[in-house]
Amino acid sequence: MTLQSMIAAATVRSDVEIDEGWGQGRATYGGLVSALGLARMEAIADLGDHRLRSVSTTFVGPVTPGATALNAKLLRHGSNVTHTTCEIIQEGQVKAVLQASFGSARESSLNFDRAPEMRLNPVDECLELPYVAGLTPDFFQHVQLQQCEGDMPFSGGQPDFAGWMRLRETPQEFTDLHLVALIDSWPPAVMPAMKTPAPGSTLTWQLGVMPFERPSRPDDYWGYRVKTHQAAEGYAFSTAHVWTSTGHLAAVSQQSLAVFS
Repeated sequence: MTLQSMIAAATVRSDVEIDEGWGQGRATYGGLVSALGLARMEAIADLGDHRLRSVSTTFVGPVTPGATALNAKLLRHGSNVTHTTCEIIQEGQVKAVLQASFGSARESSLNFDRAPEMRLNPVDECLELPYVAGLTPDFFQHVQLQQCEGDMPFSGGQPDFAGWMRLRETPQEFTDLHLVALIDSWPPAVMPAMKTPAPGSTLTWQLGVMPFERPSRPDDYWGYRVKTHQAAEGYAFSTAHVWTSTGHLAAVSQQSLAVFS
């Protein structure tokens, strides 16, 4: 089952089937889980001109392939902002909880942009992170990652890197749902600092979505740069910036990670 077919299912019903081939260790890839929960929240809310401004996912337990309930609820629909939540449930257990805020654009006396510049080498000068069955996560077969800067995972290097990314399955229209499904595809930023493989899992993932012009081509690349701020006591915290191919800031991603290294 493709990403698009799973997203389409989540927009029309609360019970969906998560397909094989999207694994990340013992769990389903978190970007897919968040995209499906977001699709369900968008479906149950009369958003009008309210567009996605932020979404947060808490990963309670591993989501596995199979039957999945998306229990979405409208918390409040105001004139400016809509708030929603969604529980991802399998076998009666909550596996993830999402909260999203959607807001309309309005006139403001504050209007400035202090975002860092993208500054990435061209895609063809960057190293592709390949899908290798049994070695890399299963979901790598659905994304294309071109690393331009930084060290490889488990190299004992610096916990920061940058590159380009896009979906291998090109949607007819690239929406916020596809962006959410794509952004989380990079390895955790702390992995290059590790010297040997070790288990790890995301605790929370928060995404702030900026006002930006949607790419005219759904197969465009997106720029990505991540920095790990701290790792201590078995936890790490990182922030990533995401740009359109033309260098406009599209999102800021923050991740709290549990690591067993």
